[in-house]
Amino acid sequence: MRLLIFFLLWAPAILISQDLNTIDLQVDSLMTIKGAYEKKIVGVQQSIDSLNEIKTGLMNQHHQGENYVCIMGTLLYAEPGGHEDYGKVVKGDIVNVLETIAHGKRGIYYYKVIFNGQIGFIIADALTTEAIYNASINREAEHKKRLIESEAEHRKSLIEEYGEVTANKILRHTYWIGMTKDMAIKSLGSPDDINRTVTAGGINEQWVYRKRGIYLYFDDGVLTTFQD
Repeated sequence: MRLLIFFLLWAPAILISQDLNTIDLQVDSLMTIKGAYEKKIVGVQQSIDSLNEIKTGLMNQHHQGENYVCIMGTLLYAEPGGHEDYGKVVKGDIVNVLETIAHGKRGIYYYKVIFNGQIGFIIADALTTEAIYNASINREAEHKKRLIESEAEHRKSLIEEYGEVTANKILRHTYWIGMTKDMAIKSLGSPDDINRTVTAGGINEQWVYRKRGIYLYFDDGVLTTFQD
């Protein structure tokens, strides 16, 4: 009986002691793993810093003394990553790049520049070379030119087919009693649904433009009624 009582009193203590030992071993194992990863992280960060230094050097060789163009509104900062500034730099402004600077652990790049006689710092993403900027402007101008030419050709084609009055209605994307189905497609695009009814008197169609809330009713291909 005494042995049973002794066992009942000491058994929980023995189990707790074993659990604590197990936890201690697991903690020691995790701490060892943590130390190994911390060493790897330090090594990786050193590699990143080294590569950033190389990148900065190469960028300085490439950009030093070159004119750059601002491609989005920004500020001319007194220091990289600082809050004090010398004023705004707007899209299209030209600055002279003196050197490239990597700021902070994440390596955010700034250009040290001269703008309107003032030396300051601009985030690198806000600038591009004059050659790239001019090429972008030329592409945009060419795109607008093609768009204007395409619209002019489309208008000319509609006038030749329907006359100027009807062509202008189509170009305004309107609809009117007496228009044909072909005119409707050119003015509003294809409908979402077409409900067709065949009667002794002919063919009736309901064209549904669901997003616009427009319903067109054609009798034998001519618009006779609409709802909007």
